[in-house]
Amino acid sequence: MKLKSAIVFLDYSLKPRVFQLERYAIKKLEKPDGYKLIYFKEFEKAQQFAIQAQQLLEFKQVENLQQMMISDISLIRERSQKDGQIREISVQQQQQNVFDKTYNVENTTIQNSQFKYKQENKIVNQYKFDDINQNDCYSILDEIEDQMKKIQISRQRLVKLEQLDQQFENLLYYYPKSLEIIPIQPQNLYTLYFDGASKSNPGPAGAGIALFDKMKLIKEITQPLGKQTNNVAEFLALFFGIRYTLNLGINYLECFGDSKLIIDGMNNKLNYKQKHLEDIRVAICDYAQLFKKVKYTHISRDHNEIADKLASTAAQLQKKNEL
Repeated sequence: MKLKSAIVFLDYSLKPRVFQLERYAIKKLEKPDGYKLIYFKEFEKAQQFAIQAQQLLEFKQVENLQQMMISDISLIRERSQKDGQIREISVQQQQQNVFDKTYNVENTTIQNSQFKYKQENKIVNQYKFDDINQNDCYSILDEIEDQMKKIQISRQRLVKLEQLDQQFENLLYYYPKSLEIIPIQPQNLYTLYFDGASKSNPGPAGAGIALFDKMKLIKEITQPLGKQTNNVAEFLALFFGIRYTLNLGINYLECFGDSKLIIDGMNNKLNYKQKHLEDIRVAICDYAQLFKKVKYTHISRDHNEIADKLASTAAQLQKKNEL
């Protein structure tokens, strides 16, 4: 049985769950003080949202993800943690907010208090059993939970990421601080193109990263790196790409780079005498263990044009910053 729509139940402990029926969503989690119900038009989109939200640490970040997927949402209901009031949030208004590049959910239009009470009563009434067969409902919930278990990002992975970030804090000094979370399909194979550039070798350096999903470019990263050699810039570009894709929840990744030195090192075909290069390689290997599958492939510079341009732009930005 293929489910076409679903509800994501999101409480303030950031533990999203996917359900088909609203009353089961609320009853299953024992009616916490505050929660949000997000109605998705497609079951797959609801799963995708829940998986992405599990990686986030702040509710504001979840709201940003919600804004990015607003076209997949049909309705949002929210119960306030403070006063217990149930509010229906206008998806149409949120779509306008995205157009205006406004990411504050609190600015959406809310109906008057009389309407709020009606919505609250409507949800309370839905706790009552209706003419839907109860066994069918539990069958649907079991199917949803089984599918979620297959693709769910483990909490252990997130804990391990935090531990690695602390261990390799020095390598994350230039890591972009505000990269957006984009929706992904955990079962897909993604391709990452990376490149580094240094104006004087060593000199003002930059990293360029291009992420593709089935030949479609979905993310570009241009990051200045301070003063570095070209090899360090190349390595940091790969390192940042690996760290970012793990944060998205990607499980399958193929990395393409035009530096044979870097690719051969990652494929254990050579050993680095320079300790600083070996330290970065070790860090990447430790992070890469969190993927289900990762591959490193050498390509010519002609086939790495996008990442090359991004890296050159980043190095130029670094040079300007130093003036």
